[in-house]
Formats: sequence, C-alpha cells, structure tokens
Amino acid sequence: MASTISRKRDQLVEELEDQVSGLKRELASLRRSASKRGGTVYDDVVDSAADLLEQFLRRGRGTGKSLAKQAQHAGDTMREYPVVATVVGVAVVGLLASLLLRR
Repeated sequence: MASTISRKRDQLVEELEDQVSGLKRELASLRRSASKRGGTVYDDVVDSAADLLEQFLRRGRGTGKSLAKQAQHAGDTMREYPVVATVVGVAVVGLLASLLLRR
C-alpha cells in the first residue's frame, strides 16, 4: 500500500512539474509577444505625438499673428484714450489684489 501511495505521489509530482514547465514556456511566449506589441505601441505613440506637435505648431503660427494684431490694436487704443487705459489698469490691479488677499 505504501508503494502504491508513493508511486501515485511521484506521478502527481511529475505531472505538476510537466504542467509548470509548460506554463513557463507559455509565459515566455507571452512575454515575447507583449514585448513585440509594446514596441509597436511605443512607435505608434511617438508617431501620434509627432503629428500632434506638427498640428499645434501649424495652428500656433496663425494664432501668434492674430495675437500680435490684437496687441497692436490694444496699444493703439491705449494711446488714443490714456485716461480710460489708466482706469482699467487700476481696476485690474485692484481686482487681482482682492483675489490674492482672499486666499
């Protein structure tokens, strides 16, 4: 009886070792596959980031010109109406001071 239990135990241990070995091979295969996909995903992310940067720069050029025109117009208006510009400036400084002092 002891030999039967011993043989059965040995069989079970051998089966478990085979299963563990198979799982290790499968895990190695999954790691290789994930590594390949990870490289592909990284390349895709880099390409997408480059495309977004290019779009941002293209749009930024037009926006910069528009902001420069608006700043020029604001400067001209301030030169034409210096009293109004001073009042607005003082109001903005007062508003900022009240916001900062609340915190």
